[in-house]
Amino acid sequence: MVDQPAQGVDGANSQGEPSRSGELVSIGLPVYNGDRYLAEAIESILAQTHDNIELIICDNASTDRTQEICEQFQQRDQRVRYVRNAENIGGNRNFRKTFELSRGRYFKWASHDDNLAPDFIASCLAVLERDGDVVLSLPPIVYIDQDGRQTGEQHVPDVSIEGDRYLDRIRRFFDLQVASDDIVYAIFGVIRADVLRQLDVWEPYVSSEEILMLDLLQHGKLRQIRDSRFYFRLHPESGFQKYRKPKDRARWFDPSRKVVAVFPSWFLLRKYFGRILSGPFTMAEKARGVYLVLYRAIRLWRRYVGDIAKFLLQFVR
Repeated sequence: MVDQPAQGVDGANSQGEPSRSGELVSIGLPVYNGDRYLAEAIESILAQTHDNIELIICDNASTDRTQEICEQFQQRDQRVRYVRNAENIGGNRNFRKTFELSRGRYFKWASHDDNLAPDFIASCLAVLERDGDVVLSLPPIVYIDQDGRQTGEQHVPDVSIEGDRYLDRIRRFFDLQVASDDIVYAIFGVIRADVLRQLDVWEPYVSSEEILMLDLLQHGKLRQIRDSRFYFRLHPESGFQKYRKPKDRARWFDPSRKVVAVFPSWFLLRKYFGRILSGPFTMAEKARGVYLVLYRAIRLWRRYVGDIAKFLLQFVR
């Protein structure tokens, strides 16, 4: 493990620490063999106009230049804390570890291949500081390719989830899931850390971030601001492209598991039902919640048929 503060940072106070202002925002960056885009991603984080941040990088036992790159940044800027795992502990546990090591009032997950506009943190923080009903804030998503060229913008103009009642927020969340994948990436917004600490963060199964989003919405609203930009990179080596088979994706989340769920969409459906039935609802509200989950499943029927098809295809020579 490498977990040491850097030395010789410009603008330090009498204790040798840089002078920062505003609330501390923790940024957790889990990474495994991400050397191609890592330096660019870190640069965009350290260039934030809101400079009171800590960047926690958890390296999942990378075998490329990831360690070298991270150590260089740690020496340059003492806001960077680099931790290297002795072995690959799985994607979910590594995401969770970055949060467990954080100290800020607000938290954001970052990916090793995405970039942030300089005012990303400041713009999101302004919303969270102004409105206590908002638990997560993020800017518009811009999709870029492996060379940083813009390939498109988010498909839904606004992914805000502003309903006053939890069930209304769930309905809006499901509508956004059906509309596009844009809402999936909202988990990379700025989140209230005190709310996250009450939840099961990045549980060890495929697409557990969907359930985490559902749990966050129980505590408040999601607001998408119009300022700033989040540059989400789509490329052949990204996790979304590289781990397309259910078994491969499940083992990315948790490589220690001997048995993996070969029907991830069905497994997730059970989780959705569980959240509704155990949620803070009256019987009538639970009935409506079950209807919303069933209606979502009907609209996303291809996912469930796809699970069955992928399972059967593995027996075809």
